[in-house]
Amino acid sequence: MNGWSLQRVWLSEVSGDCVPEMASVRSLDVVLDIDALSVEQAPSGAATVTAEIAISLSDSGDTDTTCDLAAAFSLLYKPEPGGDLTALATQTALRDAWPTWRAWAIQTLALMEISAPGLPAVLPPALIDAGGRALSLG
Repeated sequence: MNGWSLQRVWLSEVSGDCVPEMASVRSLDVVLDIDALSVEQAPSGAATVTAEIAISLSDSGDTDTTCDLAAAFSLLYKPEPGGDLTALATQTALRDAWPTWRAWAIQTLALMEISAPGLPAVLPPALIDAGGRALSLG
């Protein structure tokens, strides 16, 4: 056990800038800004971690980014013996946020009628290793 028990996940912030009538997607980059992780610990010991993940899509006929979407999710954790707050923020919370962010991104793109290359079901380790740089997924 990592010393933390996930209690709740919620969407805390969204931003987007997309060109209307985007053609098929040529490339997809995901950005995980590890430096933007924020951690707040309550006197009870519970911790809230906020993680932002962004996606940039390029149109098949254009070299410029034509769609940028970002969402920040907050995750509430209950402490358990042996909990390390640094490991919670940089490892556990990012892996826990990924499925919720992925579902949000897929649904948002579908509502915009944008067909994008698939996002992996599990957070790619290379994305954490990239440390805030874009990781090309398509």
